[in-house]
Amino acid sequence: MKKLFALTSAILVITFLISPAYAQDDQPPPADEPAQGVNLPTEQSGDEIYFNLLDYTEEVLYGPFDTFTYTFSLPANWEITQAGEVRLAIKIFTVGENAVGATADSAADTLAAQLENTIDGSLQVFFNDQILDTILLEQSGERVVTIPIPLETIEALDPGRDHQLIVELDAGGSCDEFDLRTRVAIHPYSLFNFPHAISAPSTDLALLPRPIFQNSFLPDQALLIVPDNPSISELQAAFTVASGFGTLTGGRLELALRSNSQVTPDELGQNHLIFVGKPANLSLLGSVAFPVEPGESALGSQGAQTGDGIIEMAVSPWNSNYVALLATGIDDMGVLKAATAVSSGQILTGDQENFVIVANIAPAAANIEQRIDQTFADLGYADRKLWRVGYSVTEYEFYLPPGQVLDNNAYLDLLFSHSKLMNYDLSGMVVTVNGKDVGSIKFNDDNADYNQTRINIPPTTTYPGYNKVRVSAELIPQDYCIDPRLGSTWVRIWPESTLHIPTSPQVISTALSFGLDTYPAPYSLHPLLSSTALIVPTGDPAAWEVAAKVAFDLGNQADPAITDLVAAFADSVPDEILGGRNLILVGLPSSLALLSEVNSALPAPLDMSSNTITQNVLEVDYRIPVGSSVGYLEIITSPWNADHVLLAVLGSNVAGLQLAGDALSNPELRTGLAGNFSIVVNDQILSADTREIAAYEAPPGTTAAEDTALTELMPETPVQGRAPWILPTMAGVLVLILIVIAIAASGWWRQRRQNA
Repeated sequence: MKKLFALTSAILVITFLISPAYAQDDQPPPADEPAQGVNLPTEQSGDEIYFNLLDYTEEVLYGPFDTFTYTFSLPANWEITQAGEVRLAIKIFTVGENAVGATADSAADTLAAQLENTIDGSLQVFFNDQILDTILLEQSGERVVTIPIPLETIEALDPGRDHQLIVELDAGGSCDEFDLRTRVAIHPYSLFNFPHAISAPSTDLALLPRPIFQNSFLPDQALLIVPDNPSISELQAAFTVASGFGTLTGGRLELALRSNSQVTPDELGQNHLIFVGKPANLSLLGSVAFPVEPGESALGSQGAQTGDGIIEMAVSPWNSNYVALLATGIDDMGVLKAATAVSSGQILTGDQENFVIVANIAPAAANIEQRIDQTFADLGYADRKLWRVGYSVTEYEFYLPPGQVLDNNAYLDLLFSHSKLMNYDLSGMVVTVNGKDVGSIKFNDDNADYNQTRINIPPTTTYPGYNKVRVSAELIPQDYCIDPRLGSTWVRIWPESTLHIPTSPQVISTALSFGLDTYPAPYSLHPLLSSTALIVPTGDPAAWEVAAKVAFDLGNQADPAITDLVAAFADSVPDEILGGRNLILVGLPSSLALLSEVNSALPAPLDMSSNTITQNVLEVDYRIPVGSSVGYLEIITSPWNADHVLLAVLGSNVAGLQLAGDALSNPELRTGLAGNFSIVVNDQILSADTREIAAYEAPPGTTAAEDTALTELMPETPVQGRAPWILPTMAGVLVLILIVIAIAASGWWRQRRQNA
């Protein structure tokens, strides 16, 4: 055994000696920690805005050439009064064969000392496309550089656009002369300083969703206020506005719904306000100085007619840092028109920028034209150029109608051109569909000039609704010391690239097509949400708020150009909604009259009086204490139309209903949903599936496709600083260790048996 241990130890020593240590060329960037004595602020105060408050961490520019862009927005009530400044806290260092610490002999130490002061490079700093300064990089180490930002450069930005700070590293000189790789770390405690005064935010409707959503370092929050007893049209208008803001803000607005009498003074003073409904039903409107008094006579004097929608915006009287937006009309039809116009985010203003009349809304398209062959230009995309050294990506979307699947002869004819000055061994492109690799392209001289490559698209990579094609490129120059601004690395994707997407009817029942894990499908499959109906109880603002959050999330998920969902009260749902839409029921079971008609078909039927399930469908049956807040999510095929589904968002009480709504609309919680039934208790979600398993019947003439790339895979780029033979060698050594141990153990065992 001693020989065994000795031999194993020797092999481990050899393994250690050849294991990949970080070479200087692969030196990790500085840790994302503030320098000694620097505390990162957690909130903004005064004129200073630290980079970490803009959600930026440590950023490292990798020489010889690199660029980083900081994008941010200032609060709408900030009026910049004089020139600002940016204070960059940076660390400059080098890595490479001749860098400090690369060798241990005295000659190298001498060279390292010389190189400590031989950094050759610069940082160019731009703000809103105007150059601010050029910082010479003459010595390694920590530096703080303060650069003025002229007032005219700040004010040159068009309203509603984000500010941009661009930092460009040019260290080509040190690369050529000393074979060094200059790095510049920009610390998150760098900051902007913008002297400002507080003024009332703009009420220009053309800037929506600004100022209600500003995407600055301050939280964006708003209240959606509806009448105490809204008509179903007024409530549908509120859900339409919620969906629109979900789209316009990317789901990043904190939106809550309140009825007119439910709003507290604190809420009025701490939020932007969005009023939806007829003026007579919203008493709070009397406190707001709208440009035109919201009343039939005053609106009529401005040319508004019965059926017209009215949109107005004014500074909030409860807090001048916020605004009040109104979507109204003389009648219900006008309210719906105003809400639909708001959901589009495209408000055409005239001489009066804070008041518009909506005469009509074009009917929503019932279907999107579906052609077998569509070019990127047909889909609205111009040519795309990827040019940055290293990894770049561009994306395209195409639409498949509900109930359709791709045939197995679908493909993408990708037209592209690329530079001949790249390192072909390390450069190429990969194409994915919905995150699944479907093809790759290795660059060479033969495919550089307007080349077409066909990439097959397996049917299993797509689904009804919007699908995403991503083209990723790795662009590596022949010589890193060549300035990329000279155009040595680029690939251009031409708009004549064509998607060939023949479809066939999907032969599978709706009940098996959609579950809680597929949400927001099928509701999001129609690009205007025209297949969605929200069913809510009357007189229940808590349920309306949950429904508004669901609508907000659907707007974010489906990204409709304009929202076309409908709403109905649970005790009077029209037949055309029951049979023509996918339904979402939101409320306590006892308040949803329609639920009693489908209760027996639910995966877990409910006791309509106690708002609790009557039978357990989970693998483990838990006794939940009486009075606990529990949320329920159940999905079934609609009994009124087998091509549609019914989703019930329920709760044992109001808190439980909110839990169910959060599980559906919060993307972090939604990942826990599965099957056709989920129960939500606190932050826990348990799911079950009571559906019978049925085999998938493929469309005629198609076969199942493997989820693999269909063309030659692009070679992987070796990790810098580690020779490509390291991993195979280590694997071989480990196998050798196991063999030696096995042989030694076998000999030891035989010897022991002989001695015995």
